[in-house]
Amino acid sequence: MGSEINDRSALLAALRALILPLARFCIRNSLSIQDFYNQTKLAFLQAGEEEISRAGKKINVSRLSVVTGMYRGEVQKIYREKEIPTDEPANVLGRVLGQWNHNRKFCGKNGQPRVLSFRGENSEFKALCSKVSKTINPGTVLFELERRGLAKRTPRGLKHARRMINLREDPKKTYSRLGHEFDGYLKAVEENIKPDNKLDNLHIHTEYDNIFERDVPKIKSWLVQQGRFFHRKVRKFLSKYDRDFSPDRAGSSEQSGVRVQVGTFSLTVPASHKTEQS
Repeated sequence: MGSEINDRSALLAALRALILPLARFCIRNSLSIQDFYNQTKLAFLQAGEEEISRAGKKINVSRLSVVTGMYRGEVQKIYREKEIPTDEPANVLGRVLGQWNHNRKFCGKNGQPRVLSFRGENSEFKALCSKVSKTINPGTVLFELERRGLAKRTPRGLKHARRMINLREDPKKTYSRLGHEFDGYLKAVEENIKPDNKLDNLHIHTEYDNIFERDVPKIKSWLVQQGRFFHRKVRKFLSKYDRDFSPDRAGSSEQSGVRVQVGTFSLTVPASHKTEQS
């Protein structure tokens, strides 16, 4: 998707504005500009590979060189000798939990996740996992859900444990998720500035900069609470229109496959750190 900014100087200014937070991230974490440059080359090759595939063409060194602006020799050295990361498969646990939370087959009359049988070939938990993928091992998924405190065995069966996935458990995956969310955020803004765009994407930002310090814990707690509540409403709403969560429309010939992303975040910055202006 191309940007609607046609002036090169404006595009470069936009690029600098986007890179600045990354430069701050690098400096905070003692990463040099050479580290940044090396990772940028890998990112350019991955993006180039995605763009060529999207156009239905064969990926080769020549095309990657043209798309990225990198020298052929450099592309060949990196592309042939190092594995370029590809999109990670969608988080299996998240998709299983999504089905458990929103697919009516696995929910009670009150809309809450039901306690599921989990033993044997015809268990409800195996049926739940098969909704996500026919190839995943239900035993492996069960082990990981229990390990993370997301499911619990009871005398009646397997119970859903309402615990948010702890992003601190795997920083690498957390930053990968951040990259995915940032990519969506950037595309949403690009769409919004198109003059022929009839319906804008949601893009709202709220900021107050003279908050009393003693009220910060209360504010952070309230924002997290409200964010959870909002996303529960969003998930309940969107699941009605997703083929995977709508048994009544699963066999329909209607076209599907559209992705809808909604993200929220909050940040509190101490007065002494407010010199960084994004």
